[in-house]
Amino acid sequence: MTAGGATVAKEVLDNPGTTVLIGSQSPAILQGWDSQTAIDVKSLPQLEQRLNSPLAGVSSVLYDPEDWTFTPVSEQINLGASVQQAAELAHQHNLTLIVAPALDLTKRLAPGTIATSSYLSLNLPAAAATSSDAVEIQAQSIEGDTSRYAAFVKTAVALAKAANPNVKVYAGLSTNPSGRYVTAEELFADVQATRSQVAGYWMNVPAGGASCPLCGSPQPQVAIALFKLVAQADQQSSVPASS
Repeated sequence: MTAGGATVAKEVLDNPGTTVLIGSQSPAILQGWDSQTAIDVKSLPQLEQRLNSPLAGVSSVLYDPEDWTFTPVSEQINLGASVQQAAELAHQHNLTLIVAPALDLTKRLAPGTIATSSYLSLNLPAAAATSSDAVEIQAQSIEGDTSRYAAFVKTAVALAKAANPNVKVYAGLSTNPSGRYVTAEELFADVQATRSQVAGYWMNVPAGGASCPLCGSPQPQVAIALFKLVAQADQQSSVPASS
């Protein structure tokens, strides 16, 4: 992490309105923080397995179905039913459920089509929202085009809210989506264009591996720079105009 990055991250993320994914790590890694913690799973069997382990300090579960080997095909093509099962399991353990269906689910449901268009026409935001507490719109693949990103997020939010007016909707951002270079300024433009539409953002800092073979090295410095831009904008907007 860049110099001072840990301090900036704590300043931005250490609050009750932020949820931090801890993966397989213990919630103790955030001891002393006020933020919420969440485990992330890619399938219903994995969720059941994680729920059989002690979850003290965990408040949420992120269910992340995608077109990959980690999510059974039956879950990919029956998103609404899969989310309902995940919600029942999570709520039995007093956990809130966040669902993050990937755009690539459209490969199974509408092969050969444009993912962003099919994601909306198939109403996947509604399928994810109906039974869940929160939905994350994985829009990071188009984050380099602010107008397209904003239009897609706006429509996806409307679909999710139509299905469940109480659902929280987050938009996805990535420091290196599939290994592609992006700048903090690009991400900041996306935030400014969509901030009034969503409850927040999923700031993804991926590393190359089985879940993202093309991601390459993680780029946390991009996230830190974005946090600084957002903080500066918030400070400026809170300063009263001089007379």
